[in-house]
Amino acid sequence: GKLLCSVVNEYERRQGKSLGDAVEPNAEVDIRADEVPGLTDHTKDWQETKTGLRLYGKALPGQDSARSSDVVAQADALRAQDSLPDKIMLTGPRGCGKSVALAQMVMHARKRGWLCVYVPRAWHHMHDGDFVEPLPKSSRDALFGGKGGQAKQDRLLNNPILSTEVLRTTLMAHGEDLRAIAITNDAVKIEAATIIADLKEKWARSMQLVSSKRVMNFIQKRRRVEEEDHLPSEDDKDAALLTDFDFENFQVESVFDLCMFGLAFRDFGGFAVLGLLGELRVFQNQDKPVLLAVDEYNNFLGPSSFAFKGTPVEGSELAVPRALSFFSKRKVDTDEWRLANGLCVGAISPKY
Repeated sequence: GKLLCSVVNEYERRQGKSLGDAVEPNAEVDIRADEVPGLTDHTKDWQETKTGLRLYGKALPGQDSARSSDVVAQADALRAQDSLPDKIMLTGPRGCGKSVALAQMVMHARKRGWLCVYVPRAWHHMHDGDFVEPLPKSSRDALFGGKGGQAKQDRLLNNPILSTEVLRTTLMAHGEDLRAIAITNDAVKIEAATIIADLKEKWARSMQLVSSKRVMNFIQKRRRVEEEDHLPSEDDKDAALLTDFDFENFQVESVFDLCMFGLAFRDFGGFAVLGLLGELRVFQNQDKPVLLAVDEYNNFLGPSSFAFKGTPVEGSELAVPRALSFFSKRKVDTDEWRLANGLCVGAISPKY
């Protein structure tokens, strides 16, 4: 965790920025375990865990024998490199601390003003949720410019519950910052506006049946429109963000608006996640670097528990794994995936 926090500091230094008080590699980095779901605690089993740095498979000088207490030397070795890796993979035995270290890095970066999209349980995105459904062709074309070969565009699917989880946590952590980021992809804005216009017509018809004396907040209205598709557990999660949401006067202009749209209407959550990551990948404000962090990343690189029209669904066909596909089994695909301003970090889970 100390080493990863020092990577955040080193990235800023190389950009000529300092966005907060630096955490030195030998400083304590605190974390509350209950803040991150799914953490294991095997500290007694792995007291002798050693850390090591490898760049493209090659150990840095003197690092093979380095212990955890030698983080300062490891950080110095990393600073001595001509370039800082923009993609980092954490590996090691189950319970040795990968998830805790990743969570520490995310919390440290957020405190310094970074924009972080954090997925603590990749397994859930591949195996949880009630169903998956396809993104319309118009949405795929808006996201990818109608180009062929983008994530098997005829098989790009949304997992509504898990897509909105990413939007919800990102909004709760960075809502005000996202308000200041305008959407640069005009096709995405046009597609969102078209969808919203159709939804408002349906919304208005439903509200005509409500007594004019009855005052309803957005979540109560959504419950009426969704009817049998209503999910009370999701309403509880959304209450802080959506209770006062003014959909009747809503338009998508900023990245914040795009995320709110996907959160308010789960069927379009996958479209919103892909749009969010598309904007963050090209965002170049050096005062707001981007950190993409995924734990259990190896789950994204295989089959999910879902099938669509009788055919198993791969991770690359689901919206969230597709949006965060900064690692691939093919080196050329990993190298081609670009983030204009920030770092991508994944952790392997030996459990899966």
